[in-house]
Amino acid sequence: MSRAGRTAAVAALALAGTGCDAAPRQELAIESDPPGAHCELIRANVQLGGIDTPGRLAVRPARQDIQVVCAKAGYRDALFLIRAEGAGFEARDLLIPMAATLKSLKGDRNEYQTSTRVELVAAPER
Repeated sequence: MSRAGRTAAVAALALAGTGCDAAPRQELAIESDPPGAHCELIRANVQLGGIDTPGRLAVRPARQDIQVVCAKAGYRDALFLIRAEGAGFEARDLLIPMAATLKSLKGDRNEYQTSTRVELVAAPER
């Protein structure tokens, strides 16, 4: 392989691992018992969106956990966390260690539990 060919191959590999692709998204499904609760998803004090259960919301992976607050008339508010879990090692990390480090720092390699169910407790009658 010529020097120019090797340079082009290395450049192609570098671009493949630097995050030039579209930002990854992960769809989270949230259900409640009883259904019909409104849930707000918050990460690092930033609201990601709200859904009515059962519902789905697409989020970008990050290093921070997602806080979920669900409310329904006649029930106590429910609060729970969807933990960010780090993804494992990839073979291309050996070829492009800087890109792998940047993706890890941003949290692009993290994943969340994709399905969550919350039990709502009836509020005491007054």
